[in-house]
Amino acid sequence: MKAKAYAAFCRVSSGNMYRVFRRNRRILKDLNLTGKTKVDCNKLRHRGFDFTYFTNIDETGNEGRYYYCFDQGYILLKDGDFLLVTKQPH
Repeated sequence: MKAKAYAAFCRVSSGNMYRVFRRNRRILKDLNLTGKTKVDCNKLRHRGFDFTYFTNIDETGNEGRYYYCFDQGYILLKDGDFLLVTKQPH
């Protein structure tokens, strides 16, 4: 692929990723009105949530991993549901 075409491809790809990040964040924020909300996986998927895109991960030891889209995150619970959380500033 030529350099000019590759640069255009990267711009389009990163723009699409950013849109997915924003959509995921908006879905999490819309469903998480209290700062901590338990939801079913199907509710997230039905709204178009893409589990392959997240901005960072917090390891919590025994609890598992929190996946974040900017300030909105989620963790998979043992019963198969998700706990949605809002990241608190330190």
